[in-house]
Amino acid sequence: MKKNSAIVWMLIFVCTFLTTVPSYAQFTWTERMSAGSRTWKSIASSADGTKIAACVYGGYIYTSADSGATWTERTSAGSRIWIRIASSADGTKIAACVYGGYIYTSTDSGATWTAQTSAGSRTWYSIASSADSTKIVACAYGGYIYISTDSGATWTERTSAGSRNWISIASSADGTKIAACVDSGYIYTSADSGATWTERTSAGSRTWAFIASVDGIKLAACVYEGYIYTSADSGATWAERTSAGSRNWMSIASSADGTKIAASVYGYIYTSTDSGATWTAQTSAGSRSWEAIASSADGTKIAASVSGGYIYTGASPTLVNLIAFTAVEVPGGIFVEWETASELDNAGFHVWRSPARDGQYERITRYLIPAEGSVTQGARYHYGDTSVELGNTYWYQLEDIDTHGTSNFHDPVCINGTQAK
Repeated sequence: MKKNSAIVWMLIFVCTFLTTVPSYAQFTWTERMSAGSRTWKSIASSADGTKIAACVYGGYIYTSADSGATWTERTSAGSRIWIRIASSADGTKIAACVYGGYIYTSTDSGATWTAQTSAGSRTWYSIASSADSTKIVACAYGGYIYISTDSGATWTERTSAGSRNWISIASSADGTKIAACVDSGYIYTSADSGATWTERTSAGSRTWAFIASVDGIKLAACVYEGYIYTSADSGATWAERTSAGSRNWMSIASSADGTKIAASVYGYIYTSTDSGATWTAQTSAGSRSWEAIASSADGTKIAASVSGGYIYTGASPTLVNLIAFTAVEVPGGIFVEWETASELDNAGFHVWRSPARDGQYERITRYLIPAEGSVTQGARYHYGDTSVELGNTYWYQLEDIDTHGTSNFHDPVCINGTQAK
């Protein structure tokens, strides 16, 4: 570092990055008209959100392999009173049930289907599967819960849970933990693949509409003409989430870790990024007759269907909303400063430097600069770069890293300096 102690460095040129920052809570929504306007009943998503399967009440099953941009009508499964659909984590294996008919499975992303007649023709109302879809669980309205451990080839009737008006069922990724809810009844959970069941009276007897879980530990359930409820201990205790309001909730979906939840109502879609403590109405998606909803494993991609309307997909904006990023000369080096408006799941930042905008960048921060912002509040950060030489041009780029290890780079800023004389 070349310095002249008698002369203070002067700022020669500063490039500042400014942007209009949207609220993180508002997803970006796309109306998927190519699938058609239909009486959509249920929707399912692969873990990465790229493969989507949806079914029509009194119609066909439709699949998409490009996050909903284009759709294929799967006529081989037949036009039926499809009531629910479930997908494996990779989206290749799909299971769907017919109200007053059979369960159907596909192992090729919906191209061909097999009627699983061994489960019987019943008033099926909900279906769920393990991540690999080898374990499938389904429930009949006014009947029992049924379990398959061989991708639907054979089924076991779980009478220990009782014959009830089962309305929704959810499974953990490994298929061992199951949660099911009864219309005008209680929630029931099982930790042994449905062999035994526990009645969760602490949640109350309600007009449950839907239940969701990925790990079987964190559960989210919604009530028609009521509230949303969440549990962090496999259903032993429940929290009533009144901040979302008492509504005619239709469906609910959860991220793999249970922190991000999306719920649909004949009105708006509501999302939460703090396990249901607070909620945001997705007004940009419009007030519609939202019927079903599905989420990617990380909660950043949502697919939702409108009864008598279209399918919509939503994507969350940048997890870190950067509103300012500057680099200025100061005595002793270059002062890099940035400010955020909001941060979601942000672990921290690294600063990178290059002699040219499109050149090779070198990371100059030895350790991660810890995040200080939140979903509702931003923060201001700075870093002093003392390993620069006067007279050279430098470009600085900011990297944010989320709590899952995903990295995101922001547009670089530049500073042109000349040696003071």
